[in-house]
Amino acid sequence: MGALATKTIKDGAGANFTERCWDESGSGDGPYQRIGQLAKADGTVIDPAQDGVDGTGISAPSGGSGIRGWLSGIYQRLGALLSATAPADANRVPVSQRDMLTIGPSSVTSAAVLFSQDVSGFGSLALQVTSIGAGNTIVYEASNDNSTWYFVSGYSPLLPASDSAQYLTTLTDLLLFPCVAKYFRARVSSYGSGTVTVVTALRFAPLNRSDVFIGNVTSSPVPISFSGLVVPASSAIGAMTRARVASAASTNATSVKATEGRLYEIHVANTSAAMKFLKLYDKASAPTVGTDMPVATYPIAANGGRIDIVSINGQSFPNGLAYAITGAVGDADTTAVAANDVTGELLYA
Repeated sequence: MGALATKTIKDGAGANFTERCWDESGSGDGPYQRIGQLAKADGTVIDPAQDGVDGTGISAPSGGSGIRGWLSGIYQRLGALLSATAPADANRVPVSQRDMLTIGPSSVTSAAVLFSQDVSGFGSLALQVTSIGAGNTIVYEASNDNSTWYFVSGYSPLLPASDSAQYLTTLTDLLLFPCVAKYFRARVSSYGSGTVTVVTALRFAPLNRSDVFIGNVTSSPVPISFSGLVVPASSAIGAMTRARVASAASTNATSVKATEGRLYEIHVANTSAAMKFLKLYDKASAPTVGTDMPVATYPIAANGGRIDIVSINGQSFPNGLAYAITGAVGDADTTAVAANDVTGELLYA
């Protein structure tokens, strides 16, 4: 068995210095293997295992010495830390988990919390009640502090479907919930008998209400809870109304709509050799041309000139919509035009 030894050797200039070596014989007879140059300027031999000073507040591992003792102590300490069981945290999901991470099955046989989950980083969850027992009610709740809980609503994607929100369940079901707070839990609020079990999948995608299908087996009407009218695309209900424009040999005083309305489009052309003028009136009856004040006047160029105006929001006519066609621009003008000088259409509602 070998042993550490100290040998005096000369450097390149002939000066003596000591070097720590490994004596393979262990008896001082060698052969020797060099370890390193380990002498101070005064010739004192330096043991590499004892070189340096201890850190403040740090003690060497018990039963060891030198570098080997320190390294063995560090190894043992790191091994203990790495093999230790991580603190249990039922509310935390590893960040490396994939989409549709499954929680459960979670079961209870009393009025108790089925599961409570930190849903940070997820947009929604799909919860399936696989067993409901008898006379049991599950409620669904959300919280940011994991202490004070509030009811949260889910929606059924199953057919026949209901678009109504559900914050409790008394039957087996599949529900989609938005992750509106940091924590989500399912709790049996009222217990009768049997086992209540749920399985939950956490989804990265937020809850899009298009995930909730509206339909029923009998194809009966489905109520729509908003103010408005839903009609087939082929229906004339809700569409704009067309008013044909074809000038007569007059000033063409015409009432288009006798009640409040909106004018969305104007498409008219002038086939005559002189400019003509389309005048619009906010009035519930035909205008008195030359006396009533138009709210807008549009010149139409001669020889095929035309105007095409489209308004997405429409021009408002609170009292009614009327028009006239004259041969001059002035509000008081009463110059008549010829038949069919101006033709086209107005689209209104």
